[in-house]
Amino acid sequence: MAAGPRCGVSVDRVDDPSSPFNFAYSFDGVSYDYGTATATTTAGTGDVAVAYGNDASASATLGNYDYAMADGTNALAVSGGAAGSNYDSAIDIGNITNTGSLPGGVFAGNQDLVYGAGQNTSGSNDFALQVGNLDGNGDGVAAIGGNNDSATYFGDQNGDNLGSTAGLGGNGDIASASGTSDTAAATTGSNVVDVVPTSDTTFATDLLSLFDPAATTGTASSLATDFLSLF
Repeated sequence: MAAGPRCGVSVDRVDDPSSPFNFAYSFDGVSYDYGTATATTTAGTGDVAVAYGNDASASATLGNYDYAMADGTNALAVSGGAAGSNYDSAIDIGNITNTGSLPGGVFAGNQDLVYGAGQNTSGSNDFALQVGNLDGNGDGVAAIGGNNDSATYFGDQNGDNLGSTAGLGGNGDIASASGTSDTAAATTGSNVVDVVPTSDTTFATDLLSLFDPAATTGTASSLATDFLSLF
């Protein structure tokens, strides 16, 4: 997964770089940054961003009611990204040890958050979550370019271009990976499910139980069929 930009929207900002606490929060275009953490939102949108950690950065911009949380050293969470990308959430819990040209991060909302200007496919109600450290080039999690997409990764990403990606024009996609060197992609259409490893029955069962407490599944590879059968 290619890495996107850190935040770049002009806001009212109160800085205290001398603070021993690396903590920042921003709401509706007003930001308070302490230490080296930064948080950014757009005025008039109801966006919320929270960052905690050395050089942590959270940005929820341009869309309405977007949320971003970055918790860890160099952690990066970016949501929204364009007008029309609303109710997106990006959460990065862990450290990013690679700070080179492709440090990675967590992104939810507009497609150009990851792929740069000109890829202006909006996304709303997208959810992206990383729990673990990012160590390689282009690692991270992205739910972008579609609506109602979910991308998650549980574990450290040790290698290049690892992570989970959902959406990119499709809607209702689910991508989830766990471990240290996995990649999940649900980007080939709508209602696509990719869970890695496919033997992760705990994730599949837990996800289905959110909608039907009696639901069960044999393996995650059958998750799409089992999930759609609930409706």
